[in-house]
Amino acid sequence: MPTATVLLMASVVLGPRDALTGVWHNSTCVGSGYSELYAFFPDGSFRWQENQMDGVAPVRVRWGNWALDHDCLVLSVDSVKVWEGGHLEPAECSVGTDSMLVDFEERVIPLSPPETLTVDIARLRLDLCDENEDLPADVWGVDLDGSRFWRIASDPAEIDRML
Repeated sequence: MPTATVLLMASVVLGPRDALTGVWHNSTCVGSGYSELYAFFPDGSFRWQENQMDGVAPVRVRWGNWALDHDCLVLSVDSVKVWEGGHLEPAECSVGTDSMLVDFEERVIPLSPPETLTVDIARLRLDLCDENEDLPADVWGVDLDGSRFWRIASDPAEIDRML
């Protein structure tokens, strides 16, 4: 796999490491599966997960370590879960894409050396439900690569149960 280097530039000065600890979900609610999400653990590890309703994306999960470098978030990916092979069929059930991959092989691939990814980060702030009717309550939000994510869990034990 090719190596990509990505730096995450914040438009705000990030606070302590625990400001990002938690599961960040790319939707204001959870439907029949998770949308794209990032999970940042207090030990410096992370997990990125593709939208579960995407029936065709070959890269499903990335694992590795995260670190704050001044106003940047640096993601070092040491393994990925991918779907290989298979063929496309018309989507069924809760798949949100027109097609879905079937008869694929799911593999976890260790990356050596790790891949460094770049994601823009901005607007880490408390989003208020009276400003956004889609929010069930006031919740922390952050923009990652221009898309809004909301923290749906912050306790490390709860994060483990969700993933």
